[in-house]
Amino acid sequence: MDQFGVPVVETTAKISISGHLGAFKVSVLVKNRDIPVDGLFPISKSNFDLVLDLQIPPSIMRAVPPIGYFAPGDSVSNRKQALMECSELVGEFDKPKYFKHDPSICAHDRSGISGCRLCIDSCPAEAITSDCQQIKVDPFLCQGCGDCTTVCPAGAINYQYPTRTDTLNRIRLLIKNYIETRGSAPMLLLCGETETGWLEQRGDIVATNVLAVALESLASAGMEVWLAALAYGAAEIKLLDSKQLTESTKKLLDSQLIHTREMLIGMGFDPDRVGWVSKQEVASGGEGAIYSLTSPRANFAGIEEKRSVIRLAIDHLYKQAPKKNDIAQLSEGAAFGELVIDTDACTLCMACVSICPEGALSDGYNQPQLKFIENNCVQCNLCTNACPEHAITLSPRFLYDSLQAREFRVLHEEKVFHCIQCGKGFATERMIETISEKLKNHRMFQGDRIERLKMCEDCRVNSMFGS
Repeated sequence: MDQFGVPVVETTAKISISGHLGAFKVSVLVKNRDIPVDGLFPISKSNFDLVLDLQIPPSIMRAVPPIGYFAPGDSVSNRKQALMECSELVGEFDKPKYFKHDPSICAHDRSGISGCRLCIDSCPAEAITSDCQQIKVDPFLCQGCGDCTTVCPAGAINYQYPTRTDTLNRIRLLIKNYIETRGSAPMLLLCGETETGWLEQRGDIVATNVLAVALESLASAGMEVWLAALAYGAAEIKLLDSKQLTESTKKLLDSQLIHTREMLIGMGFDPDRVGWVSKQEVASGGEGAIYSLTSPRANFAGIEEKRSVIRLAIDHLYKQAPKKNDIAQLSEGAAFGELVIDTDACTLCMACVSICPEGALSDGYNQPQLKFIENNCVQCNLCTNACPEHAITLSPRFLYDSLQAREFRVLHEEKVFHCIQCGKGFATERMIETISEKLKNHRMFQGDRIERLKMCEDCRVNSMFGS
């Protein structure tokens, strides 16, 4: 027994813990066998409601561990605190489902080819996994941090507590009412819900032009919300830095801030209009907004489609931009960009077209062409991984002209190869040259039989059967 009256089993075996509140599974690895804990000790159940893990290091080392799992380490005070919290977790609990996933536009996997895995890599709770060419979110492990919704380039996974539509409409009306009442543009302060108590305590010293909006999680609102708020009339968008944020969340928000600032720079706006702010700066009492009121202000309603919100906001800001570049070059990892084709290597096999989940690539119908719609491309890497010739390279950028971004653009085209028998066009010259070169030493294509590769499907059959 330890000092808290908890039985202690001295063992060198490895103990593994998995599951979630109300359904934890514990097993012990003994001589390379994974044995459930009820097979070793006289315990009547194999599932446990709560786990107090006293191992060093603990079995679960996630940035956001499951609810009901406590790993206080060797600190006596932390162990006492963990026992107190365990005693409070009694009864039934309602857990919201924070996310909504649309697999039809998810760029994670197609036909066994790996593409985007940003949500998997960014989830601090490790609630997202790859399963049968789709992502799978464990709703019991998900704790609503919102990291996945912020990094998702296609908007396939969306925050639902609240929805993007509700968040945008709330911010739009708050800014509208503030401007109509005060006559100036506010600094929009976005913070996590855990910081509302701090703001209430210091409400008398916070600058009068600060318009605070508490979110369930700071990462639940990404660049689409920041850009839309600027279009609605906010002078600045500031994210309240907090110790509650994990390092992974801060890192991905930094990445989103970089891409947002690059878009603003391309339009001649001060990139510092979007960024972090500390509690000390908020409580300093100084007026934060130093920018003139954007006029006319946007008034588009909130919608769920993430990329559509970004395009609506950029279109509005671009009309009033101090400098109007055609293109903003974005850093690596951005969700917008074009594809660069190595025309010497591309054979127009259309493997990239068949695998693109966003409809960004298409063929030329009756013409040997590869067409591209830049507005649809999410830079997911599926096409680059699927290309057998390694002829595709991603090029992150943002094209401001929305009409041009939505138009088909021919990335590559070839001359049509015509059948040497009937004259029917059935392939490209490059494709026939490549196939002929690769098969010239094959025993089935020696002598005159190599010429069958230059025939259409009908003439090839006729040649084989001598008709």
